[in-house]
Amino acid sequence: MFSLTTRSASQSQRIKQILRYKTIFMAEPGGTLQEEFTPVSIPVSSGGNIAGKAWGNPKGQPVLGLHGWLNNAATFDNIAPLLDKDIYFVSIDLPGHGHSYHRSQSCRLHFVDYLVDVRDVIKGLGWDKFSFFCHSMGAGVASYFAAAQPELVQKMEDLPRLLGRSLNSPPVPTENKVYKTWDEIVTRVWDANKKLDSLLSRDDVAVIARRGSICIDEGYKFSHDNRLKEPSLLYLPHETDAEFIKAIQCPTLLIIAEESIFKEGLNKKVENAGNDKIKVVTAPGGHHLQLYSHKDIAALANQFLLSSSSSAS
Repeated sequence: MFSLTTRSASQSQRIKQILRYKTIFMAEPGGTLQEEFTPVSIPVSSGGNIAGKAWGNPKGQPVLGLHGWLNNAATFDNIAPLLDKDIYFVSIDLPGHGHSYHRSQSCRLHFVDYLVDVRDVIKGLGWDKFSFFCHSMGAGVASYFAAAQPELVQKMEDLPRLLGRSLNSPPVPTENKVYKTWDEIVTRVWDANKKLDSLLSRDDVAVIARRGSICIDEGYKFSHDNRLKEPSLLYLPHETDAEFIKAIQCPTLLIIAEESIFKEGLNKKVENAGNDKIKVVTAPGGHHLQLYSHKDIAALANQFLLSSSSSAS
């Protein structure tokens, strides 16, 4: 987060560069800016605050958005303004991502700990029941939570992932590299993400880069916890995944991108689980389709989340 009180001339110039990207990449065709969001900050039991962005009427249907690995709450920036006015959508930065706190250096980072974070967030928001709208790793978190706490989850909409092993990469250096220009940091995000989705453009990822980086005197650096890049020491076996998928009780819409590298595995998992609460649909695009097929995804979300049926049909 940028300081509003102490700022060098070089920082001010770089912030102006970022804001220019905001105007370009948060605009609908024709130049109309997207609807404003409300920042949220929620204290959690592990000692920090989880940041997020909220759209819609706080008295509307509560929906929690969870992003993917090394992504952030901005992954839904293009979709959120298109959601129905009767939906109150809160997209959060999971710990170690975006504007949220980093866990203590004495802690190991485990995927399953996000379930406790979700519990704390919904308690902080004062929600008794809610629905999920998630992508990638976030869909895995939501799936485990929905299976473990079925009384709290009304519906679940997942984009290109459902449980499965961590997306953590092989061991990589964890130094916090400084990028001299804004263009360099956008390029870095683009290069990393287009490995999973060749349809991504630089423009698509600029919104992610903006929320996931900070401006310093020397240039820019990422704000995420570098320990997220380290291999996890805790993996749940595929048999456990299968049992959690079977245990999901809420209507679930799984949107699989036609060109997703996970497509075959996802279809197989759902078929093997035999859970009739899960409906699978396909949509044009790759793994990060929420960034560029937002109109199609928002239409599916509105239809599913606002339907009164007790199944995913």
